[in-house]
Order: sequence, then C-alpha cells, then structure tokens
Amino acid sequence: MPRMPIKPGSKPDLGGRSGLADLLSQAMTLHNRGHPEQAASVYHQILRLSPKHFDATHLLAVASAQLGQTDRSRELFARALALRPHHAETHFNKGTMERTAGNLAVAAADFGRVLELAPDHLGALNNRSLTLQQLQRFEEALSDSDRLAVLAPADAAVHNNRGALLHGMMKLDEALVCLNRAIDIKPDYVEALNNRGNLLKDLHRFDDAIADYDGAIAIDADFAEAPFNKSIALLLQGEFEAGWKLWEWRWQQTRLTSPKRHFKAPLWTGDGDISGKTILLHSEQRLGNTIQFIRYTRMVADLGARVVVEAPASLHPLLTATGGIDRLVGKEDRLPSFDFHCPLMSLPLAFGTTLETVPVPAPYLAVSPDRVAFWSARLGRSPKPRVAVAWRGNPKNSNDRNRSADLVDIERHLLPEMDWLCLHHDLDGPERRRAESIGHLSIPLDGDTDLEDAAAICAIADVVVTVDTSFAHIAGALGKTSFVMLPFTPDWRWMMRRHDSPWYPQMTLCRQDEGRDWGPVMRDVGVALRARLAD
Repeated sequence: MPRMPIKPGSKPDLGGRSGLADLLSQAMTLHNRGHPEQAASVYHQILRLSPKHFDATHLLAVASAQLGQTDRSRELFARALALRPHHAETHFNKGTMERTAGNLAVAAADFGRVLELAPDHLGALNNRSLTLQQLQRFEEALSDSDRLAVLAPADAAVHNNRGALLHGMMKLDEALVCLNRAIDIKPDYVEALNNRGNLLKDLHRFDDAIADYDGAIAIDADFAEAPFNKSIALLLQGEFEAGWKLWEWRWQQTRLTSPKRHFKAPLWTGDGDISGKTILLHSEQRLGNTIQFIRYTRMVADLGARVVVEAPASLHPLLTATGGIDRLVGKEDRLPSFDFHCPLMSLPLAFGTTLETVPVPAPYLAVSPDRVAFWSARLGRSPKPRVAVAWRGNPKNSNDRNRSADLVDIERHLLPEMDWLCLHHDLDGPERRRAESIGHLSIPLDGDTDLEDAAAICAIADVVVTVDTSFAHIAGALGKTSFVMLPFTPDWRWMMRRHDSPWYPQMTLCRQDEGRDWGPVMRDVGVALRARLAD
C-alpha cells in the first residue's frame, strides 16, 4: 500500500478506526519488507493520533530494536505490556531484543513469561534454550530442548540446536545422534554439517570432520564457519600450510572474537615489498595470541620495515625486550600513519610458517628488574622449589568450560614438598577458602596487582604449571620451564599427541585422556616435577 501523503503541520483525515487500520497495514507491509525505519515513521503517526494504540506501540518497539535503539525499544515494550500484560508475543519480542543486547538473564525471564502464557510456544522454547546455554545453565537448556524435540520432531533446526547443546555438555554420543537426524531431515543443512564436523573433531575423527566441512563448503561457499573450522582441524594435525590459508576465514564469521579492522592502508600478508615502509601489526582476540605471535616482529623488521605494534596496554611492560618494534601503541591510542597493516595472527601465513620453520627467538618477553626485585623481597626466601600455578582461564572464553579445571580437581596433586604460588588475582568465596586451606599454596596476588606482577611471579618461580591460558604463553615467552595441562581436544596451537611445543622449547604438554579428567593430568605433572626438580 502506498504511503499516505502527509503535509507538515496537517492532520490526515483517517476516517476513524478504519483509517488507523489502513495506516497499521501500511506500516506492517513496510516492516515485513525489511524497512523498519520507514515502518517506524508510520507507527509514530498512529501513536500521535492514538497514544495508547497497542499494536503500534508493540511493533514500534520491535522496529526500534531492529534499528539498534535498545533503550527506546525497552521503553516501548514496557508501555505495550502495561496495555496488555498477558500478550505472549510482546514478551517474546522483548526477550529477543534483550538477548541481542546481551542481557541474557533478562531475556531468559522474558521467554519464561511467554511459556507461562503459551507453554508450547516453539520460538520461546528455542530462544530460552539457546539463552540458557549462553548462561551455562545447561540442564535447564536441555529441558527446553527436550520439549522442542517432542513438539517439532521433524524440524531439522531443533535437532541441530539440540546436538550443539549436547556437544557443549560433552554428551558426545547423544549429540551425534541429533546431528545425524538433522542432516537426514535436511541433507543440505550447512550449519548441521559444520556442527557435526566440530563434534567429530572433538572425537578425534579428523578425516570425517574435514569431510563434513567440505560438504558444507560445497553447498555454500560463503558459509565462513566451515572453512574456518576446517583450518582448526588442519592446524591441530600440524598441517600448517593449508591451515594458515583457511585461518583467514576467521574474519568472515558471524561471531567475531575480534572486530575486523578497516584501514585505508593495504593488508600485507607477505606478498609485497615493505622495505622502507611503515607497517602496523595489530593484536586480535586475547592476550595469549598477542604473546605467541609477537615473536614475528623481528622478522618483519628484518625485511626493512619500520614496525608499529598495537597491543593491549597491560602487555606493554612485558614487550620491551621484544625485538623489531619501533613504536608500541595501546588499543585506545591514536595510531600513527602507516603504509601497510597485518593482524599478528596472519604473520604465520605471511612467512609461510611450517612445523620446521616456527620462529623460536630467545626469551622475547621481559619483566622489569624492579618488579622482580619487589616480588622477590615480598615473597622472601623459600627452602622448597617454587611452582607458579594457574588452574583456570578467563571464564568469558567460549572454550573455558573445556580448558579450565577446578581447584578441587587438582589440589591433592599439589605436592607438599613444593611451594605453590597461585597466579590468580580474583579468588573469592569458596574457591578462596579452599585455596587458603592448602598450607603449601600461597595467594600473593589480589585485585590491586596487574599482569606484570603475575609475570614477575612466573619469572621468580622455578617452574610454571598452568592450564591453557595467557600464563602458558607468558611462561613460554620468558623461557621458563613449564607444564601446560590440556583438555582431550586442545586449542589448535598445541596440536595433537605430542608432549613438546614447537612454539616454546622449554614447555611440556600434559594431556587429558578420553576420560577428560584433570586429576590424572595433574598427577602426571607431579611425577614430572619431582623428576625435573630432582636433577
């Protein structure tokens, strides 16, 4: 329906309720055709004429959410629900907005309200299950997924989502049944093929995983998750040449762990002369990645380039010993002019890194002597060997449930003949009380300390023992003897089946077996520690 011509300052002759209905129909047509901004203008017209018009209020809230106007959307949803508090679809749409905005607990409550009003609402069951999964409330998420499977047994998406959830809960056999069912229903379902590939990778069936990724790519060459996940499967197996090329697909994923940077200066990945030019090397993702790949700066400088590195400010004190850096800037700093740029994690591609050519510079991080002296004095002398220990990583990491241990899992393997130094600064509640109950474990860090303090403790310690978190990279880059505890399927950088790392020569990798239990891993670390420190 064409939009009614409205002159500024005039009031249209709407013909009463019929005219409002016509305007609403016009707005909904625009909305359904993907024009929320134009639809919002018409909803506003309706509300100027009828301020308590429920449909216009509700749908304007939806349009505002689609336009990124979260606060305005929330206010409009509140007004709509004041008019009709039992309108299930309004609660559902509000929950969808809150989930998109990252307010997961609020979204879960909104979807719960929908299900009180309409227990078989498929959208609310699905979205609450996905939201609860994000909140790591897995059993509750599975309950909603169970209900969905009963209500919609022929829906491939239901089985796909259920399979991904069960995979996250490490119920791998059940997950495989669900994903097989999704693909049986819809053989060209690229998301399910990708998810099954991820599951098969976690079962160490790498050839089958790659076949699923290839199947997804053949169906939709633009579906970025499949080539990206294939890169991980290849890198895990040490197939670096093919893996680095596909690793570049990380920038096309829908869920970016770091935003893609857009610069006027061209991207350099090894295919041009940079002698006499300035190149910006910028960090991405998390601290450990920056520490691992900052080693390439000297190689870039050796090509004759002036190297500017953009990295988190917390790392700057540690990077003073890293060769090849002409200027170091923070993530919030204004960038100087440059001729080329390259993400740090694209440098292995630029230099064609293979297993045999991984650059292993001398220790390339350094802790200031003053900071080391401060902590040496604060900790005092110890008659026992000192071991710095970290048993968990950042809980915001999407893989944290897999890579982190609980103190209760490892405490009985903390050998009493050693002085254990906790590297965590954020212990609280039961975890702190448990740590304090272990007489040979001290907690030197607190909320007033920073990353360089933790690095100083690593430098002072005789050995570092950690799960896969930034402390592993700090220890490795400092050249410290270290033991890294890895899950059954580790992050790609640690590869499979080997106990050494080409990235960090002083490191020993200790891996979970199929039981996926941390106790035996820490027991093996203890045996190795006794042998190493007895030498």
